[in-house]
Amino acid sequence: MKIVYRKPFVEPLTTKEDIERDLQILWTVHRLSYGKFSEPASPKEILEFIEKHVWRRDPPHEIFLEMVDFSVVIYASKQCLTQLRTHRLMTHYQQSTRRKKFSSDGEIELIHPKYTEKKKGEFPTELEIPALSFVPQGIMLYGFAKANMRQWNHLLRLRLFDNSSSEIKEVCRQIVNFFIENSLSGLLHPSLRKFG
Repeated sequence: MKIVYRKPFVEPLTTKEDIERDLQILWTVHRLSYGKFSEPASPKEILEFIEKHVWRRDPPHEIFLEMVDFSVVIYASKQCLTQLRTHRLMTHYQQSTRRKKFSSDGEIELIHPKYTEKKKGEFPTELEIPALSFVPQGIMLYGFAKANMRQWNHLLRLRLFDNSSSEIKEVCRQIVNFFIENSLSGLLHPSLRKFG
């Protein structure tokens, strides 16, 4: 089998409007926790609040970020998606490779189990259900990941600063770019903003 490598890509499922709605909820809950009710703030004002009260503290007070969720579809190698699944506090889904045969041109063929009749007590002489074929780590698959911004910041800091593969770093850079392009970089740890 020839493995066809393609550049990984990230397709955000969460829109800028979804994040701004979560920011308004965060703001309302924060203000009510102090017994104050105020008019809704603009996303820019809320992000300035996060910058001041989350990132300028040592250690950062990231509890505010747990109210903002972010979901993506990721097209990457099986190896890259496996690395993402090691972050247990995130919700993950990976395209199944069970009972599938992958061709060199990227086509996927479903292998149907073969059933034969056998008498009680007899053992079959050959496999009736084909064994799972070896699926290379480099095969490109679709995956899904969802977490709050506290967990995304944790993942991004681990994967952009250590000896991770170039592929997972590319996936993380695309996620950082989404926040920077949508003027939501205040949700990212300051050390991550240089990767956008």
